[in-house]
Amino acid sequence: MKRIRIHRRKNRPGWHVSWYEGGKEKTRAFQTKQQAEHFQHLQYQRLNAGILQSQVDMPWAASKVGDIWRRKHAQRRSGVSQHGLVRSNPIRDRLT
Repeated sequence: MKRIRIHRRKNRPGWHVSWYEGGKEKTRAFQTKQQAEHFQHLQYQRLNAGILQSQVDMPWAASKVGDIWRRKHAQRRSGVSQHGLVRSNPIRDRLT
């Protein structure tokens, strides 16, 4: 998520909106804070358009975290050493 911030600069009139794009900081000046906030919302939507921000209902067992937790818990119950837990790779094991 890219942040866009509104701020005032020392010895400069108006409000400034700053954001990073293409590895460079870009800034735009506005006369009022309302104009700056409106531009901030537009830039936020434009820069973060490709990021999914909604929540998906998923049971714990179906998530990757739950799968890894269950696998490690089963290994602990079966007596696998801590060294074996670290060396195991769930992605590699799924492929074989």
